[in-house]
Amino acid sequence: MTRFRLTLLLFFFLAKTVAAQDQPLALSANVEALGQGAGGTVMGVVFQIAPEDRKRAGDRVRVVLTLHQEGEIVDRHSTVVAIQSDGSVLLYREWAPGSYELQLQIASLTGTTTGVWF
Repeated sequence: MTRFRLTLLLFFFLAKTVAAQDQPLALSANVEALGQGAGGTVMGVVFQIAPEDRKRAGDRVRVVLTLHQEGEIVDRHSTVVAIQSDGSVLLYREWAPGSYELQLQIASLTGTTTGVWF
């Protein structure tokens, strides 16, 4: 009987741990045209992780920017960046003028927390 209780308690502990890791990071993002580049418009992509989630994210995160146009991926960029003390990150990308949808994915380097912005 004791073995069954231990297994059951371990199961609940693991389930709670996995559920906590599945909670996405809260973040906000903004994109702004900064000027003309060599082959397109230089864009600034700024995102900020909410104060309550900064500890879970860690000091550095993996960022994946995916640019879609009419359902097709036209650019994808992945990098590891350091998070500023206010939880923000600024990235620069150059894209040709047009109408796009930008997807921003971030993940802790441990792989336990993620967040997505469209």
